[in-house]
Amino acid sequence: VLRPALWNDARLADFQGLRPLVGHALDGCGDERSSPSAPPHPGPRGHIAIFSANAFTQTIRTCFASPGIGWYSMIWHHGDLSANTHNQDHQPAFTHEDITIFYKRSSINELTLYNSQQRCNGTVLFHPKETTGQCRAMKPLPLMRELVRRYSSTKGVVMDICMNTGVCGKAALTEGRHFLGMELRLKQFEKAATWLA
Repeated sequence: VLRPALWNDARLADFQGLRPLVGHALDGCGDERSSPSAPPHPGPRGHIAIFSANAFTQTIRTCFASPGIGWYSMIWHHGDLSANTHNQDHQPAFTHEDITIFYKRSSINELTLYNSQQRCNGTVLFHPKETTGQCRAMKPLPLMRELVRRYSSTKGVVMDICMNTGVCGKAALTEGRHFLGMELRLKQFEKAATWLA
């Protein structure tokens, strides 16, 4: 999961270095372990979910899409009328964020097996913003749990490369998955790790 707060000012060229990460996450190396003590690792045919808004949405879709990688759009509707603080006199309040789901085209039939009810799930997720969380940008835990259930297998691996508060990890662990988290800010990483322990 990539957070727009960290990337929304980046140019298209800034994302080129992330393409190998996207390809590796979607290719993976299997859920099998070389030995019982081997650490969990991202499996094949996984999904990547990226939160974004406005022009940033187009940027990530243009950058990450390729002949072998497809995507589709979902929406997180949070209903917060105070979200548009920059152009509040000129535009409607932004009451949603885009969620782009990337997947490996050749494995789409296997991906849908993670949730046999996928066809019955809609593309608009209704969850209010987190108001009691550790920071303003924190995604609501019920939203993240729903995404984890939809797009990862039981005992699979969920990875967040910009984990901030660690809410994605909390969702993954709550739903019985393994979690790999990364965060550039050491103090924030330690705080998240303490919460997840």
